Amino acid sequence: MVIALCHLSLKREAALFARALAFDGNSRERILALHVGYRIYSRTEPVLSNCALMAKNPWVIEKASPERVKALNELEENVITQADKLIEYALEQGDVKFSPGIGSDAIVFANWAMAFGSNALSQNATNSRCIQRLQDPYSILHNANMLLDGINWKPLSSEWDYRKSWRRIESELFSEEVKYLESVGR
Repeated sequence: MVIALCHLSLKREAALFARALAFDGNSRERILALHVGYRIYSRTEPVLSNCALMAKNPWVIEKASPERVKALNELEENVITQADKLIEYALEQGDVKFSPGIGSDAIVFANWAMAFGSNALSQNATNSRCIQRLQDPYSILHNANMLLDGINWKPLSSEWDYRKSWRRIESELFSEEVKYLESVGR
């Protein structure tokens, strides 16, 4: 059942990511659109968005049917391939360069880890002083900017207004979901 829920979750995320990847912006805005989509998904589906960790647990996998595990892995590979294509595009545009030991695999993983951790903590650790003292609703954006600036993904946050990009992404790609979140107070 956990694998089936994770598959459903990843299908829903993949649909948001497909919209994000089609965003009309520079390569960094497109990866930011993935972060916006993931943030919105984690807020609209807080339980499902946390399934990814449980579904990779060896005790869950050993109890799941091989067909379900295969379907989940294929869907995950499709999502990863789309993220790799975005990084290839950024390389072609000259917006990012690989460093020794840092390739597409590391960049995709770092973005996923940062997004998953940031969203999970901001949603689930609300009684933590570290979370409570965050006053800025753009904390996920700040984390993404620190990560992307750290790998020198152009344009840097000092050169571009990514808050404006975040708001544009919300309004152009995810307006229905944002309206829903506002209506339920999330």
